[in-house]
Amino acid sequence: MAERQDRELEYIFRNVQLFKNDTLGTGSYGAVCKAKCDQLLCAAKLLYPVLFQIAVPDPGKEHRHPFRRFETECAFLSRINHPNIVQYLGTYRDPDTNAPVLLMELMDESLTHFLESSPGNIPYHIQVNLSHDIAQALAFLHSNGIIHRDLSSNNVLLIAGSRAKVTDFGMSKFRDINVTRLATMTTCPGTPAFMSPEALNQPPVYTEKLDNFSFGVLLVQTTTRQFPKPTDPFENIQVPNPRNPGGIVEAKLPIPELERRQAHMSLIEPTHPLLPIARHCLKDRDVERPSSQQLCQTLDALKRTPRYQESSQQDLHQMLREKDEQLQNTITEKDEQIAEKVTQLQTNEQIIAENQETITQNNEQLNTKDTEIQTLQHEVEARKRQLRRLNQELQSSEENTAALQQVIDQRDREVTQLRQTLASKNEESHDLSTRMHRVALQDEQTTLMPPITIESLPDAPVGMWYGSSAVIGDKAYFSPYGSKTVYMFSNNQWHKLPQRPNKCFTIVSVDEILTTVGGGHTSL
Repeated sequence: MAERQDRELEYIFRNVQLFKNDTLGTGSYGAVCKAKCDQLLCAAKLLYPVLFQIAVPDPGKEHRHPFRRFETECAFLSRINHPNIVQYLGTYRDPDTNAPVLLMELMDESLTHFLESSPGNIPYHIQVNLSHDIAQALAFLHSNGIIHRDLSSNNVLLIAGSRAKVTDFGMSKFRDINVTRLATMTTCPGTPAFMSPEALNQPPVYTEKLDNFSFGVLLVQTTTRQFPKPTDPFENIQVPNPRNPGGIVEAKLPIPELERRQAHMSLIEPTHPLLPIARHCLKDRDVERPSSQQLCQTLDALKRTPRYQESSQQDLHQMLREKDEQLQNTITEKDEQIAEKVTQLQTNEQIIAENQETITQNNEQLNTKDTEIQTLQHEVEARKRQLRRLNQELQSSEENTAALQQVIDQRDREVTQLRQTLASKNEESHDLSTRMHRVALQDEQTTLMPPITIESLPDAPVGMWYGSSAVIGDKAYFSPYGSKTVYMFSNNQWHKLPQRPNKCFTIVSVDEILTTVGGGHTSL
């Protein structure tokens, strides 16, 4: 739960979501990501968890520790409320790391990003508006005894490129507003390019005019769109040695800030109204710089000048032209979409007409199907009546089942007898088959035909060297091995009989009947 402890307001969020992958910016000590507090999109500042484990090296310098800076920022933000200062929403404990998280309102971008990403010069009235917003934030802080100490373009956030708010109060300090100068202020650890000369002294001695110097640097950066790069703050010169007459020693002579930043400021139009304000803020002595209240009054006066009004009107006209172009583009897109919709509607109407014709045909088919269904229903009723009649006949036929069973039993007995007879026949057939065997012409053990040779048979066919033979009466039958032809020897001559279907078979004679076995099943 994130809360804001305040006498006027208290923010309580029931649900806080951190989108750590959606980073808005990163720094040396942590990162800023998007978050969602209930239904409010906001920004969340997280310190790197490792920083909480770093010990303070030197006693008395706890303020330099990142965690102390984080606590300081939360404390400052919880006490202030101003339209030009990023709104504080509360603190929250990250459930993943148990580290504190600072919740703030969500802004669009930093001033640095805005200046670097702009395609051209920033319109004059936008420059004045942003500068005036920053000056009002400084006036509020200074009137409450707060010195920001780290004012830079990275710590100024924008909304829609037109409103500016100051953020990052980790370096801020409270001071007694009744004291004009503090000699015990700690070293100012801000951005060097934005720091005043007194903040770089050892020891540092500065007032709230430190922020006004940084404001002057912001004015130069805003008008030039370039990040400040001042030259070295000191110049080495040779001076007489007071301890050694005639001797020379080198000394560091501070260079005036306006001279250090001359190259940067030379890019500004000489008649630009913000240039004298910037030069006034960049004075080396803080007492010569304007106060934040004076800056607000000067910038407020610039808003009433013709140049500001003209820039606003030009920007308004430009905005109206862009809006008109966007409107025209939108109208063109809408017209194209309407044309597409009309074409699609016409296509749909054609499809509907085709579908209507199909529906009519389907209705006719459905009517035909209904008629067929009615006919089938009548047939089903007739089938049911027939089935009932068949059931009755089946019941009457069951009475004949016993008689049929007796017939079946009788048939079973007959089948058994037939099986026994068949078994006997099979045994006889087996005995007969044992007598069937292949007989070769030169087989001396054959009992069906005495051995014969080709020489004893006149005109012997070619190739009759061995095969299968049988004798019935005065006739001899012979088939050469590997041939389909059967030869019969009768009346002292060979006669060629019709061929068999196979080449391998045996001629046998059983009970004066000539047949073949092994290669065919048809008798000669």
